[in-house]
Amino acid sequence: MSPNKQQMQTTERKRGRPAGKNRIPLTQDERRFRNAFLERERRASTAKAMVELAKALECDPNISRADLLAKAIKYIRRMSKGPMETISQLTDINSSLEFQITKLKTELKDRGVCRKKQSRGEF
Repeated sequence: MSPNKQQMQTTERKRGRPAGKNRIPLTQDERRFRNAFLERERRASTAKAMVELAKALECDPNISRADLLAKAIKYIRRMSKGPMETISQLTDINSSLEFQITKLKTELKDRGVCRKKQSRGEF
């Protein structure tokens, strides 16, 4: 044996089943059954994740995977840009709108168009 092969055998394997004297090799049918089982598990897991993604994006659960992933990409890109407005900007907009509402209410009162207040306290 060359020194490289001896060195490789003494080092620990990083992938696959561990090498050992007590290991019983699987038959062809056992290997085929194990691979089919693992593939079914993988597909079930992927399908479950796709349904959860469709629910999170509020899409039809029967949407194609390509369309679902495209929507998810668009959503992530839109959200990664950050919020459109900061809280202080929204507060300013809100106060401006409240001022406009008050101004319009007084204009309606002056014109005599004012109706009785509804149960919510607004016209």
